[in-house]
Amino acid sequence: MSRAGLSLVGCLARVVGYTELALLAVGLIDFEHVTRPRFLNEVPLPVMDSNAIFAILLLIAGIGILTAEVFLPSGGLLGIVTFFTLTISLTFAYRAWGTSQPGIFWGFCGVLLLLVPTALGGAFYVLPHTALGRRVLLEAPTAEELTPFTKETDRLTKLIGRFGKAVTPLVPGGMVLLDGERLHAFSEGMIVESGKSVEILEV
Repeated sequence: MSRAGLSLVGCLARVVGYTELALLAVGLIDFEHVTRPRFLNEVPLPVMDSNAIFAILLLIAGIGILTAEVFLPSGGLLGIVTFFTLTISLTFAYRAWGTSQPGIFWGFCGVLLLLVPTALGGAFYVLPHTALGRRVLLEAPTAEELTPFTKETDRLTKLIGRFGKAVTPLVPGGMVLLDGERLHAFSEGMIVESGKSVEILEV
């Protein structure tokens, strides 16, 4: 019989059983008439192994702790707790299904491997949109913020190849005068005395 058929039989068996208990309660039948469900075979209600329960609960707890590690940096402490929690979860899963139902066990392992990167990815996606994330993560500068620096870099780049005069000794850093503007400059591996002519090589 298929699993769906067995489930239907189980439901009918429970309905019959509950009906007999109700009739017994109101005195319409006596105890001798109360029998077990009269189908081909009684379908036992599924009872989950305690190992399976612990495996599932520890899996949920481990994923929750792993997600918390993203929002509450603990120096790796929560990561270690997550590792041991998921390891113990796998141990209980093996006790529950490893030998009796290996397919379920390997499916459990697959779900675990899928949930870990999914939880991390989801947490890192949400983090920048939280108050904590905005404080911790530095946002990239906007084009408007970069424009002044870009213009200044372009202006200084045009000075390459031109000559100025050292107004202080370059040892190796110092000041040079170019077109009436004092600029900070560095010499290449040698001391340049003040008053000497210098060439701008790079910016």
